[in-house]
Amino acid sequence: MNGFVRLPENKASYLLEALTRGVVTVSVDASQWFLYGRGVFSGCEQDAIVNHAVLAVGYGKDTGFGKLYWLIKNSWGANWGEEGYIRIERHGDDEYCGLDTKPRDGVFCDDAPSSVRVCGMCGITSDSAVPGPIVIAF
Repeated sequence: MNGFVRLPENKASYLLEALTRGVVTVSVDASQWFLYGRGVFSGCEQDAIVNHAVLAVGYGKDTGFGKLYWLIKNSWGANWGEEGYIRIERHGDDEYCGLDTKPRDGVFCDDAPSSVRVCGMCGITSDSAVPGPIVIAF
């Protein structure tokens, strides 16, 4: 890997397309995930404090309930969730949006704004990256 490329913020269609080519690093609000056991998770509010990085590895539709989902590989071990995975409800572009009022807890540094817009369940489409080259122009 020579670097990474960030996907456009809050655009589910770009995340969906990137997943057809491989895994994608995504930032999420995992503060409500501790009780997750199985099924399609829809337990985050629209306002989400993005605080955890995970791998998006796929997507699908739950046949029992008809809900669209993102398939996420978490780092909490195989005893958590669905053998280390969580299925998160999937929304379209610019859907299920709110504010992250603590952006320094996630991807921002010292010059962080007071809030940033986040979309998707648990803010999943707010900050995503895929492996890729870094082009440096001189």
